[in-house]
Parts: sequence; structure tokens; C-alpha cells
Amino acid sequence: FIELEMPLCWDRSVGDDAFYYTIQVHSEAVHFNRHHPSVIAWSLANESPWTPTFTTSLNSVIKRIDSSRPFMFDGGQGQTMRVEGGQLDIQTVHYPGLKYDFENAPQSYPISFGEFAHLNCYNHRELLTDEGIRVNWAMGTQRMIEHVLESTVLAACYWAGIDDQFWMPALPDGSRHLVGYGPWCVVSLYKLPQLVYPFLALSFAKLPCVMSRGVIDNFRRM
Repeated sequence: FIELEMPLCWDRSVGDDAFYYTIQVHSEAVHFNRHHPSVIAWSLANESPWTPTFTTSLNSVIKRIDSSRPFMFDGGQGQTMRVEGGQLDIQTVHYPGLKYDFENAPQSYPISFGEFAHLNCYNHRELLTDEGIRVNWAMGTQRMIEHVLESTVLAACYWAGIDDQFWMPALPDGSRHLVGYGPWCVVSLYKLPQLVYPFLALSFAKLPCVMSRGVIDNFRRM
């Protein structure tokens, strides 16, 4: 499935410009994607504080376009659930860690780990020296996935699918600059897939998948 997240991250902007920009990107994203069969939830922003702008956009814009899907505020501050008088349907947690209290997780609304692990992409010198370090990373993520499958948690998501790095157009002298933050992708034009995929696959290697009527059980939580 796809949780479609609006193009807003770490958004602490205020004022009229911020208000109208939020309304614009929310309405454009929902209009463009509302008929996509794989989109099952809307996320209003990523890791941002809830503000009155989000309340206005959700109730006066997004819900008028599409109220058929649940709403979340992935990893954001100030999440309030609709069953408790708030605005959202799914609570999201980022980087809960292996000590997360699964047994006492709320039962009145679904919980999703919108981000639970970064890909192992930061310790460059160590990885160049010993690719096997990625195996240790996979063992840790596998433990978390097993906990999720045994719990009522809806999903656990890696960060991230694509890089947040981009090559700028060439300057007059022919040089090009890489801008952005985060070489944390699974899919990239600048990396060899085999450096990532085998270790990502290890995270799921021991998980049971049972075919029944053409559907892979447990797939929805992977």
C-alpha cells in the first residue's frame, strides 16, 4: 500500500505565505492522487508540529475533496486521534526502538511506525572496510519486524525509498554540485543496487509468508 505524504517536512513556517502554500500543496496532492488504487491513507506532513493551518486545510480543503481515506500526521508533534476528539485516524511513531512497549500500545486506534530504521548509509569508512557491518544492521531490523508482526502495530517503514540528494545543472565551467541531505535510499541512480538489496532482504529472510487464495499473508505489514 501507499501512504501518500504531502510535500511538507519539518514545517515550522507561519504567516500568510505558509498558510496558502500548505493549502495549495495539500489540494494539489489529493486532487492528483485521489483515484490511485494503492493510496490508502493521507499524511499531512512529516515530522512537523501541528498548527491551526493543518486543521483548516484538513477540514476545509482535503476532506471536501476526499474523505474516504484515513488521515495521519507522520511523526508529527501534537497528534490527536479522532476517537478521542482530535483530527487524525492513525497515530504514527518514528524510531520507537526495540524497547517499545508493544503490549501496552493503545487499542482504540491503529498505530504505524512511519519510520523505524534508516538504511545503513552513514558510517562510510567502516562500510568500505567491512561490508559485513550491514549484516548486523539487518539483524536488528529483522527483530523489530518480528515484533511488529506479533503485535497490533499496523506497519513499520524504512527510511527511505529514495535519496534526498540531487545533482544540479552543470555550471559554465562544466562542474556539477550535489545538493540535499540524506544518501539513505534503496532505489538510486547513483548506487549499485547489490550494495543495498541483499542486506535489506536479510531483514525479511526468516519471516513466514503463507500463500492463501493468491494473497501473501503478512505482506501488508512489511
